[in-house]
Amino acid sequence: MRRFFAVGDPQAELSKLLAVLGHHGLLDANEQLRPEVGLVSMGDHFDFGAPRDEAHRIAIGLEGERILEWLSAHPEDQVRILVGNHDLARVQELAPFDDASFGAAREAAAAIAAMPEAEREDATAAFHECFAPLPTPGVATRDFSAFAASQRPLVQRLLVSGRFEAAIEAEIGGRACLLNHTGVTTRELRLLEVAGSGEGPSDPSVADVAGALNDFFRARVAEAGAKWALDEHALLDLAPLYHMGVPGQEAGGWLAARPANRDRASDEDLAWSEARPRRYDPRALAPGLLQAVGHTQHKKLLSELAPWTSEAAHASTYELRSLVVRGGNVRYRAGVDVSASDATVIFTDVRLLEAPPDEAALLPLDAVRPR
Repeated sequence: MRRFFAVGDPQAELSKLLAVLGHHGLLDANEQLRPEVGLVSMGDHFDFGAPRDEAHRIAIGLEGERILEWLSAHPEDQVRILVGNHDLARVQELAPFDDASFGAAREAAAAIAAMPEAEREDATAAFHECFAPLPTPGVATRDFSAFAASQRPLVQRLLVSGRFEAAIEAEIGGRACLLNHTGVTTRELRLLEVAGSGEGPSDPSVADVAGALNDFFRARVAEAGAKWALDEHALLDLAPLYHMGVPGQEAGGWLAARPANRDRASDEDLAWSEARPRRYDPRALAPGLLQAVGHTQHKKLLSELAPWTSEAAHASTYELRSLVVRGGNVRYRAGVDVSASDATVIFTDVRLLEAPPDEAALLPLDAVRPR
């Protein structure tokens, strides 16, 4: 029986990922996973760091491809790969672009950023006319700056072959755990029409939620994949669970949203839109469910979850962290907490790009259920 570990968002060079895995004793002499070891990648394999120049930008894009090729070269029962929003962008917001057209978008976005604030509105409107469906000029120079057209067929292949998954059933500390990129809330339960059958009288089970997510995801991938097989242009549509970005509004919903303190936001804040949220209240997490996710790093959570953060969490660096909801009370703390509660989320994104290999934590999993 394999010992499985989960690694948070591998948005880094392949050499860094291998250094971290090697430090934990998971690799053989050929820098492949040892036969008795299994790995779950928590999603998001592209787009990291700030490119210093064009050569560095190209190199960053290639690292995402190298990591996915390395992961997918292992057997399906040894390496499981969750899909993240940055992976999906290659077949969503970035689907209409080749290298030349996206290069033009980057140049236009950089020009807008250099303009005085008063002159940007008209330029941004022109940008949206030329470069839809990019949601903002900023994503061309920041979020998706390392895009290359060569990434798209790789993502399509991993989607169609089933190597990219929406959710995985695991076990941690004797409890069933749902592995997914961002966390499932009551919004997703309603949209998936998941019946409650978990620990409480109305709590969902990990098996039910994972099954519903994967059934939905596979059906949508099959629709798009049939067109890709014919070399037809097609966006992967995951609405209403997840909405890709559109001009003027970034992606939202499951795969994009992160927990935050709703009391600190204005009523007009579009990040809390019910249709395509980019934030969710921890008290809206799927009740009774233990989840492990990637997507959000510690620094962002410290800001978003004030004043619910423990003193130990403030001092945390490259550790795993837990968001625990118990009796309506919310606590963000350092370490892995799997005690019985209303809902718990374990965060695995430990800033792999910055973390020293001997400090970057992995999440040990007691078991991973086969597909």
